[in-house]
Amino acid sequence: VKIGPQRAGPPVALGGARVTPTDAVVVLGAAALGDHRKAERALQAMGRPFGVEPRALAEKIVAAFAEKAAQAIKDLYADLNNQPVYTISQVLAGANFQPQQLIGMGGPAAYFAPKIAQQLGLPERVLPYYETANAIGAAASRPTFAITLRADTALGKMVVPELDYAGAIDRPYLFGREAARKEAIKQTISYAEKMGAHFEPAEIEITEEEVFNMVRGFRTIGKYYALRAQVKPGIQRVYLG
Repeated sequence: VKIGPQRAGPPVALGGARVTPTDAVVVLGAAALGDHRKAERALQAMGRPFGVEPRALAEKIVAAFAEKAAQAIKDLYADLNNQPVYTISQVLAGANFQPQQLIGMGGPAAYFAPKIAQQLGLPERVLPYYETANAIGAAASRPTFAITLRADTALGKMVVPELDYAGAIDRPYLFGREAARKEAIKQTISYAEKMGAHFEPAEIEITEEEVFNMVRGFRTIGKYYALRAQVKPGIQRVYLG
């Protein structure tokens, strides 16, 4: 059984055209979702050439999905731990990200989470209202935006890649850490406004900040600032009336 990598759309049980892992869960009776008979007929047609009954095929699909999901999680953490480092502080801190718990949310989470957690050797927890948690979160969370500011006072220039912005630093000799923070906040607000959202400076936070001395001929000629700013995650305001 091969799962993915492309999403096949909605499950057959909900009117889709191709069998998905959700259909397997429906056939196994682990989720009261959509049309059980449609899902069963789809799995029957898929398994017939191989002499596999719908329920047996559903179990194989679920097992393959859990294995693939667990491997994807392992690969993600391996990538995080193998990222190149660019600063002494990163070298000293090291990188050893390891998952501690699997948290399940989404329609079939109660069925899939324990199986994926078993593959990973982790404890698992399914969130309350897991069936609709994603939708509630998407509807209630306010939009967020992030930018990266890079400023070189030796060159007197700064860039914000997300905005395709490159500009001059006004009076580079006075441009310090606080000025860099204010500029990053201003650029984040500008980015949000271009996307149709408005935020106050207090709603922006600096999430990453690095400063390097620019040296030439054994002499410091300026500083290089690299900052990451974003709109603070939160619940969006709703006005009724």
